[in-house]
Amino acid sequence: MVDVASGPTAANDLAAFGEVFAVNVVGIMASSRAVLPVMRRQGAGNLVFFSSGAGHPIPRPAVRSLAYQLSKFAVEGLVDGLTVQLRGTGINVNGFRPGRTLAGANVGRGLSGLRRPEQAVEPVLFLASLAPGEMSGYVLESTDYERGFRPLRRDYTSA
Repeated sequence: MVDVASGPTAANDLAAFGEVFAVNVVGIMASSRAVLPVMRRQGAGNLVFFSSGAGHPIPRPAVRSLAYQLSKFAVEGLVDGLTVQLRGTGINVNGFRPGRTLAGANVGRGLSGLRRPEQAVEPVLFLASLAPGEMSGYVLESTDYERGFRPLRRDYTSA
């Protein structure tokens, strides 16, 4: 058992942790709340949230930033939860995992194999141009989209 007082989580600065959540989760909620009244009135809209492979439950050798990983799990939870809450309104809620991109903290680190930010444009436009109620609750991987995969048009939170 990991001792949270002296184990890996003890090294996490709670203020920095809160800042990551404020940007990655609260920011998404605030912007969604700002546009949802208009989308509800028009009976249509597309919310597209940026996630990350860090928010996908897969085996991994290490976690670079626990705050970032947990915030991206929260983003995927928002995709799911808002899809359920907005079901029947014509508003689609989907996510996008762009892959490791040459942006933000990755700039200047000398990492190889990073994606260019403009590679996110086409798949995000695909998600942003769905018809009312066409597809919701899905998190699209950039590499899947580039290989030609297109998810079935449905509500991914329905049983």
